[in-house]
Amino acid sequence: MLQKLNLQKIKSSLITVSFTLVIVLASFIVFGILGGITGESQMNHLMLIPFISGYLHGGIEHIFWNMIILFLCLISAVNSNFDYKNIYWIAFFISLIYLPISFLGITKPAIGISGVCYFLLTRSLLSWKRKDIGILLLISILVIELSSSTDINNQTAYGVHYIGVCLGFISILNPSLTEKISNHNYLSSFLGFSK
Repeated sequence: MLQKLNLQKIKSSLITVSFTLVIVLASFIVFGILGGITGESQMNHLMLIPFISGYLHGGIEHIFWNMIILFLCLISAVNSNFDYKNIYWIAFFISLIYLPISFLGITKPAIGISGVCYFLLTRSLLSWKRKDIGILLLISILVIELSSSTDINNQTAYGVHYIGVCLGFISILNPSLTEKISNHNYLSSFLGFSK
């Protein structure tokens, strides 16, 4: 029974990652079409659009690692109810929260689904049976992130990672929020309304 359950989680995770890759491809197509219409000078502005920014990536390696992390985090029991629609809306909300930071030019526009990966990773680590080890790993990851963010030549938008961690932490503390998200009540979840 346990093996069947694990195979089911793996299959579900693979399906979600596959649909997520389709959304990545669709976002690149939309980005390309909009770029063709508005011109190359507007490309940085197009990367700010929250509907696609979470799915644009800086290359194949960027996509590959995000999809590996997404796949592994979705196998975790605490994240197994999330499907590609949930992933899309989480990416949208993280991009929306990050939008003022990008718009003001404080950092480069954030692209990629790494904020969602950090959201799911935080949830996974904080739901381990040995919470002390999960918390220690999460703190270690954050220390590495903070030390990397001090490099002025680094083009990574770490703020998206931090937003993902914060939202993951909040969602673990508030299970009803997670229930609303996984039941596709996106707007009410985002605005804090109950069912």
